[in-house]
Amino acid sequence: MLEKSIRGTTALAGLAVVMTLPIAAAAQAPQTLESIRVTATPLNGLTADDQPFSVQTFDTGDLAQGNALSVADFLNEAGTSFTLNDIQNNPLQPDLQYRGFTASPLLGTPQGIVVYQNGVRLNDNFGQAVNWDLLPDTFLNGMTVAGGANPLMGLNSLGGAIALETKTGFNAPGGSASVSYGSFDRLQGSATLGGNDGTFGYFLGVDHFREDGWRDFSDSEATNLYGAASWRGDASTLDLYVNAGDTDLKGNGAIPLYLLETDRDAVFTHPDRTENRFGMVTLAGTHDFDNGLSLNSRLFVRSSRTRSFNGDGAEAEACDAPYQAYLCEDDDGGDDDDDDILGPGDDDDLDIAADEDPAFLFDQSGNRVSSDYDGVNNRSLRKEKIWGGALELGYQAATGGIDHDLVLGADYQRGRTSFQSSVEFATLDETRGTTGSGLYDAEGFTVMRSVTESFGLYAGDTLKLTDALTASLGARYSHVRVDNEDLSGDRPDLTALAKYDRLNFGGGLTYDLSDSLEVYAGAHQSSRVPSPVELACSHEDQPCTLPNSFVADPPLKDVVSRGVEAGLRGRAGDAVRWSADIFRIVNNDDIIFQTSGGVTANVGFFANVGDTRRQGFELSARGRWQMLRWRLNYAYLDATFRDSFFVSSPNHPQAEEGGIPVTPGDHIPGLPKHTLGAGLQADVTQALMLGTSMTLRSGQYFRGDEGNLLSKTGGYAIFDAQARYRISPNVALRLKVENVFDTKYETFGTFGEPGEVLGEEAGDDPRFYGPGQPRGVWVGVDFTW
Repeated sequence: MLEKSIRGTTALAGLAVVMTLPIAAAAQAPQTLESIRVTATPLNGLTADDQPFSVQTFDTGDLAQGNALSVADFLNEAGTSFTLNDIQNNPLQPDLQYRGFTASPLLGTPQGIVVYQNGVRLNDNFGQAVNWDLLPDTFLNGMTVAGGANPLMGLNSLGGAIALETKTGFNAPGGSASVSYGSFDRLQGSATLGGNDGTFGYFLGVDHFREDGWRDFSDSEATNLYGAASWRGDASTLDLYVNAGDTDLKGNGAIPLYLLETDRDAVFTHPDRTENRFGMVTLAGTHDFDNGLSLNSRLFVRSSRTRSFNGDGAEAEACDAPYQAYLCEDDDGGDDDDDDILGPGDDDDLDIAADEDPAFLFDQSGNRVSSDYDGVNNRSLRKEKIWGGALELGYQAATGGIDHDLVLGADYQRGRTSFQSSVEFATLDETRGTTGSGLYDAEGFTVMRSVTESFGLYAGDTLKLTDALTASLGARYSHVRVDNEDLSGDRPDLTALAKYDRLNFGGGLTYDLSDSLEVYAGAHQSSRVPSPVELACSHEDQPCTLPNSFVADPPLKDVVSRGVEAGLRGRAGDAVRWSADIFRIVNNDDIIFQTSGGVTANVGFFANVGDTRRQGFELSARGRWQMLRWRLNYAYLDATFRDSFFVSSPNHPQAEEGGIPVTPGDHIPGLPKHTLGAGLQADVTQALMLGTSMTLRSGQYFRGDEGNLLSKTGGYAIFDAQARYRISPNVALRLKVENVFDTKYETFGTFGEPGEVLGEEAGDDPRFYGPGQPRGVWVGVDFTW
């Protein structure tokens, strides 16, 4: 399967080369995250200088010290205001949250963070999801996080943007190889090789991950390939980047309180499997002209396939007597004739009274379904092809004694997604795994196609008003078209066209109080449009099962985010850098997923619920003292609903009429109020390094408890440790211990129906938890040349 992805990627590469031959003649000088200051767009990366918003930057040294599994894992440990929710309990499938906004691989999670790689947007089209399993940090040369609702970062940047820069033969020459093994039968390995002759460069890399997982039935595997071919001229560069990924992940989700207290390794039902196949090609060309004018361009093509298989407990129950041999949607009677009861393949073998109408379930042949089936297999297949590009002109000039750094750009993206899903009746075995039957719910098939087009124009100017005072202004116009089409003929409500137009803008000021201290303030507006999956699952009377089936398509409003922030950043010589920031971001017409039931609360719909607000402050510092390197960051987050509404949450223990009331000031679930991170590394000798880190998170409300009627999950503090011993200049041994004290903790909470699967022994407590990983120990060896 990986071979197919590579073949597809190679074909895309050829197309990209043909499309950009005119640009190749004008390609520009190498640029890195650390050396470039860009005023308007993530195409080239950012530094903190003169930016009126929070900026966090990480280089290859930071990434190497972290030994992280992915970008999300690294940011959770080293970044400020970042947290992870292990909803799937797979280390490569977390929800990454920043300032109360989310970038998640899971459909059904409203997304508010945009992620770029070499200037190309990585959020998919169908649900704006981000697949962290396809983003190992092995291939990264640097990373930048820009905070706030900045319109120049593009759609979906409600809370911020993450810009990734990959390695080339110019910024990362040489070779490396590493391998590690340890707890949970986890094996990791990577190898890279790069070089250049001053004009042409190359870089190749492979990264592999495999583990059995610390929970039952949770084995996973991920392989990613990366390559870059580069050319450098006197004033030009041209880079061709190729990515390919093949992953097979088991993420078995939250477990009820009963299992949490008796067997934390257990899973509720299984399997929950996601297979990703991915290929992407990016061609980037830049040129600096002699008159202060510069050109930046990107073209990309991307292809992906996601196949999911989720074994769950059945929602249906045995019909009331005398029809208990069959499954029904519910056990209520009705008034219709038996002609409406029988499917086309049924015999009238029961004496059904005319005043009864059991809601029988029928299979694909029209036969009633046996009540022996107590589980279901939710299957889905999603294929997506996206292509697009961006063109940006930069101009540096001085007029009237004021230096201007002007940017004018345009971008375009078109994505086509085909989606199909089915629901197979199944039987749960003694391990709560599902065994298929070959019988499918006649009303559980979905076949749809979605085409999304987005076009944007943006402009920005950074004005150096004085030697100390800098002003930044920017605006972006976006047009988005989402065209969903039902291909089955059975779900006409899916066919609908939605269009969104929005002009967003912002600006700010920075002032140098001294050579080592800067103050800044800014106000910005950004937006995101409802994704195709949200538009296809937005009717409260026709809820869908995520991530598998969609049934209705009423319109949703786009979410408009307005934010203000201010802060200080400074340094003490070359040894210490620090920052302090306050922010407030208000979302108008925010979208959330409301559950309408389900054994694991995965049945529901998306809806605009009014305004929400995220506000707080951040403190961070890092530095070096003699043989010690240290970092410290703290963030306070107050995330609340600002309007009253009634949220659907039937599994909530205090639900009335299937939901609970939400009032202004109630806190948004799933977000800790306090986060604290600290790290300390000591170069004990030239050969030996010892380090430790701590991650602290306060408790959070359960998803489904938007009214804050119950207590939160417990807070926790996790300590990690690591050591590295350099045998020679080119060989080093390393040791990493996660959760040193084997702390038992939970990162997430929701509600479900444990008794539907576990029976009476589970009790009637509907709380489900995402348990955190126990202690893990890994040893490895690194080679460089």
